Amino acid sequence: MTDYKALLKSLIKAYRRKIGNDPEIQRFDTLCKEGKVSFEDAYNFAKKAGFTMSDTIMKMFVERFDDGEVPGEAIDEVIPTLLKEQHATVFAGIKAVQEVMNRKAGIGMKSAVIPLDDKKVKEVTTHFKEAGFNVDTERVATDLARMLVDKTIAKNAEIQSGSGLKLTVTRIYDGIGIDHGKTSCEWCLSRCGEDVPYDKAKAMGMFQRHPGCGCIIETHLSKR
Repeated sequence: MTDYKALLKSLIKAYRRKIGNDPEIQRFDTLCKEGKVSFEDAYNFAKKAGFTMSDTIMKMFVERFDDGEVPGEAIDEVIPTLLKEQHATVFAGIKAVQEVMNRKAGIGMKSAVIPLDDKKVKEVTTHFKEAGFNVDTERVATDLARMLVDKTIAKNAEIQSGSGLKLTVTRIYDGIGIDHGKTSCEWCLSRCGEDVPYDKAKAMGMFQRHPGCGCIIETHLSKR
């Protein structure tokens, strides 16, 4: 059995280097430090982190194997750890954004912590083993990244609302729709709204996301 530890180490190193050197991510870090960041910035950051992971997987992992046929044992050893790395990267970004928003609202709450979804990691790993790596890789990685932002925003909203804070939710339609923009996505449109009270927003499913969805979810706290 081949030992993929050295390869995995090089993949993580390459991913971190790409993230650290990316101008868009550097700008995001600056906005966080200056307290000028938004939830939209968090989603853009997540999308970039997912795209970068997909690029790393395809160019530095899949292309190492003849005809892109990656052995199942390689996928089992490499993919879960790479997804864990992406999770840590994206969570650090949305955590920073959430805490900026909290400070702007005059509360000192730290962001809720969202653990890695081991069930989802297993599901994605199995997907790659069964379907292989293709153009779907980017969508899978970016969907995971966006869903982590959703979960973080939703969990913080739940905690804040439960603490008696006045909270509203806004969901902005991505404008992409389906069939390459030919048809509006009624599923998303039924979950979009502006400054919707938290309980109603949760009941509407405003924190939900379907594969390939690019909607932006924001919460707004009344200042103390």
